[in-house]
Amino acid sequence: MASRTSVRFAATRMREHQLFDRIGDFADAAHRMPQAADHLARLFRDAGFWRNLEEWYTSYVDSPWGCIDWSVAQLGTMFTSANPPGSGVRDLMANWLGAGTGVSIMRFSLAAERMVSWHGKNALDQLDEALKHADQPLYRRVTGLALHAAGATRSEIRSALGEFEENLITQRMLEDTNFKKVPVKRDFTG
Repeated sequence: MASRTSVRFAATRMREHQLFDRIGDFADAAHRMPQAADHLARLFRDAGFWRNLEEWYTSYVDSPWGCIDWSVAQLGTMFTSANPPGSGVRDLMANWLGAGTGVSIMRFSLAAERMVSWHGKNALDQLDEALKHADQPLYRRVTGLALHAAGATRSEIRSALGEFEENLITQRMLEDTNFKKVPVKRDFTG
């Protein structure tokens, strides 16, 4: 199995020089390289190869390899915020969002950001549903910030964040910036 360093080096060079002719070889072995999921996702995303991996990804999530939540979430970042994938991936992420604390915070966070990016205000119903199951502070914080990004009212955002003392600083940050849009890192959104 390739080391994380060697995959990072190869993927970075391929991205820098737009050398995508061997990307299929990386895709064929991706399930055996969870340690490099972040670099592989960015490679697949930058090459536009993610369009070929939608079915593979949903199968990967349900495979024995999908038990490593970090790699599942990292590989999921190959689906850009700007370009919605097919219904299989969208449904998978909608299920993660609806499961609340029943999924890892990594999957939940990815799903929240992507669903809002792909559906905008239309994601508000899904976020309202997520609030019913987001009964821990970090899940509430993610949901509150997703509500903010989706254009929820200030009172809805305050309600989502105000339930846990741990989230009051996030609420205060939003208040202090007059609910200015919170930027998401380009490396995450694609």
